[in-house]
Amino acid sequence: MEASVARRWDPLQDLFQVGSEVSRLLGTAESAMKGTWSPAADILETPDKFQIIVELPGINVADVDITVENDVLTLRGERKFAEPQDKETYRRVERLYGPFGRRIALPPKCDSTKIDASMRGGLLTIEVPKMEQAKPQRIEVRASE
Repeated sequence: MEASVARRWDPLQDLFQVGSEVSRLLGTAESAMKGTWSPAADILETPDKFQIIVELPGINVADVDITVENDVLTLRGERKFAEPQDKETYRRVERLYGPFGRRIALPPKCDSTKIDASMRGGLLTIEVPKMEQAKPQRIEVRASE
């Protein structure tokens, strides 16, 4: 006979889980209504640059467009839907298809004229260098007599 562990019911925890799921579903529905979806992104900062890593699995480089205007980086593109072949039928479709877009405000200390982008393994990496004056500088203190 297995021992069962009693778990105390926490209605608030269940409510938060339901609320989180509803928010996720509404966000997806809102994106679907607009006809666009927004890919997940991470933004890292180093002393020399900002690095933006965007998840774009299954998307060709030719289907991605990046622009910068007024310190806002705009990423646009499209994931094309793969139609089923002969005798194939989708039973479930959970991946998002169609146009996507993402806008990221860049800090004023960025040098938007030297932005570099590359894609590998479904990850788009955008490197935005900082301006020379924005980089931290070490000031040497000299002894005065």
